[in-house]
Amino acid sequence: STLTHLILENNNLKMITSTCVAKLKRLQKLSLKNNQIESLAYDSFKHEFLLQILDLSFNSLSDLSDQLFEDNAKLRIVYLGTNQLRSIPEQLFAKTLDLEMLDLSNNRLSVFPAKALSQAGKSLQTLNLAGNRIKALKKDDFEGLFKNLLNLDLNGNLIKQIKSNTFEELSQLLTLDLSNNPLHTIKESVRVCVCV
Repeated sequence: STLTHLILENNNLKMITSTCVAKLKRLQKLSLKNNQIESLAYDSFKHEFLLQILDLSFNSLSDLSDQLFEDNAKLRIVYLGTNQLRSIPEQLFAKTLDLEMLDLSNNRLSVFPAKALSQAGKSLQTLNLAGNRIKALKKDDFEGLFKNLLNLDLNGNLIKQIKSNTFEELSQLLTLDLSNNPLHTIKESVRVCVCV
């Protein structure tokens, strides 16, 4: 097949298996936005070696296999916002070393997914975690990662306090959104300008 872009938005799809996009070897963009997808087979995107943009936002996903993106090393942009994810598997993004933008907004994450981003975090430029349930941030979450991060959105979480030097290693950061958190303390030495 010569198909490079497949848009299946605003349908009633409930599950994606390996046969759904099989044999679309040239696929670069796949949008499954705004369906009713509750589960993805671990090999849903197997052999999609050229896939760069994947939109799974506005579905009902509650968990993902850590093998889901194993064959998708070229992924640059992933939308997983507005689902029901409570955690991100540690190996999910292990092979996606060119990931530039990741949207995990409006899920049910209660901790910052540092381990899951330990590999992909090195190339990330935009990370959206708005509208989750993250309660705390610590320097360890960012240590050794996110050297290229330009935009970090933590709007609408449950963050009450930011400890000293939390964002110290985010040397390229241009935009930090901490709006709509129950923030009451910003310790000294938070080395970015914070407008709340």
